[in-house]
Amino acid sequence: MNLLSDEILLGFALDAFEAAHKDMPEGWSTATLFNLQNAGITSMNDLAMSCRDQTINVDLELFGTPPEMLLKSQTIQSLVNFLPGPTGFRCFRVAQRIAQMVERGAAETEYVHRPENGLRGDELWKVTGNGKWIVNVDCAGFVRNCLKHVTKNPFVMALSDRDFMRAKDFYQFFETIPFTIMDRQEMPAGARLMKWRIVHDLRMVIPGDVIVYRPRGNAAGGAAFTTNDRKDLK
Repeated sequence: MNLLSDEILLGFALDAFEAAHKDMPEGWSTATLFNLQNAGITSMNDLAMSCRDQTINVDLELFGTPPEMLLKSQTIQSLVNFLPGPTGFRCFRVAQRIAQMVERGAAETEYVHRPENGLRGDELWKVTGNGKWIVNVDCAGFVRNCLKHVTKNPFVMALSDRDFMRAKDFYQFFETIPFTIMDRQEMPAGARLMKWRIVHDLRMVIPGDVIVYRPRGNAAGGAAFTTNDRKDLK
């Protein structure tokens, strides 16, 4: 399996950012990607860290980016809000690694639902150490276990009336989040919610986002690695 390179993923993220922020000049994402690559910033994680540390323009200027192409302070903060944070990026890396292991035959996989009585059932997740990895989960279970694997904290996932998160629990939790990727201001320091932000438009989804949907009625929903509740769709 040939996974997309960090540079290509960064390009997708910049394209989505330009589409989301209509005040960006046409061609901004292409020109900015070129300048970032010249400065050795070649991944979403590199860009997010340099924006959070306020070193992005120092790096760009050092490698010859003209003054008019340096990033404005508002753009830097918007990028911090738009790009995946450290937890989201690490979850994405875990998901990529599992895909590689499955492709090589080094991971056992089976689509397994946890039973609704809250018991463990047949779900099994083993992605550490040597030996064959085991990823016997359903879609929501995959996301939940990636998060728990990265955060090492089961409490942050205790958002369900069961002892595990289902797709509808992700959906209901995301509905309570007041912050979006389009916010211009920094998230309050006292905010807890694992620094989650909502993506309201699927055109703005980038690698590392979680997609959850709920069909009409009580039909089962789904989760994948944004919430979308288009009332006009059947």
